[in-house]
Amino acid sequence: MPLDYCPGTRSIVENALPTKCFTKLASDAALDLQFVWDESCNLVYWGKATIIFPLAGSNIYVLNPYVANHNTTSLRDRFAEIFPVRHLSFLCDVTECNN
Repeated sequence: MPLDYCPGTRSIVENALPTKCFTKLASDAALDLQFVWDESCNLVYWGKATIIFPLAGSNIYVLNPYVANHNTTSLRDRFAEIFPVRHLSFLCDVTECNN
């Protein structure tokens, strides 16, 4: 992030996790909930963030193999570190078979 970012925005980005709701994020970042909502809206509006439904252990998540992003491998690795999945290699094999 650029050095001129608002400290509150930096705190939101540093504390955000796919499993955190906005209430928990505001609490962890020591910010007002309304500020978290407003800054999140700004980040989404300017294309710097995406709001997703909270992750659940019972769901299956798939990365599009044709995504136009050079960081796909690093994102997949970071996701696997945070959310260890026993069947991740199996899911990768299945998706490769369908291509």
